Amino acid sequence: MAKNGKFAAVVENKETELVPLQTTNEKGEIVVSTLLTKETEIEAEDYQKYLTVAGKLSSYKPTISITSKYYEFTKPGERVRGVFLGMTIIKKKDDSSGELTELECVQWLSEDGSLYVNAGAALVSTFRQFVPPKGCPIEITYENKKERTKIYDVRVLTA
Repeated sequence: MAKNGKFAAVVENKETELVPLQTTNEKGEIVVSTLLTKETEIEAEDYQKYLTVAGKLSSYKPTISITSKYYEFTKPGERVRGVFLGMTIIKKKDDSSGELTELECVQWLSEDGSLYVNAGAALVSTFRQFVPPKGCPIEITYENKKERTKIYDVRVLTA
């Protein structure tokens, strides 16, 4: 259904701000969920472009992952290289209280296109002291552990 030059999802011929999310179960049946989502809107002039791209999806190759993975350094001497993407925030749930705590993280893109984050206090502190520009190639080496703190060597890479 077009609305102001846009196509919108419609539930029972009634457009609303939040609509129930529909899923297909293992039997192929459409099930209305208790989850609510905003209507999907596509600008009318973009509709054909999106259909064209969708028709070519099987020929496209995956590149950069947009799903962050936590990189845990475990062995002294362990080294990773990546492209610095900046600092970001993750939330950690406290096991006993259930309270969410924000943790600042270093974020980088690895050579294989994986996106990693690490919230180690010493590593984050290093990147706070010297913030390389986004897109800067870096190398992080886990050197050792002093009491509860992991010690890192961080280097900027050049060609």
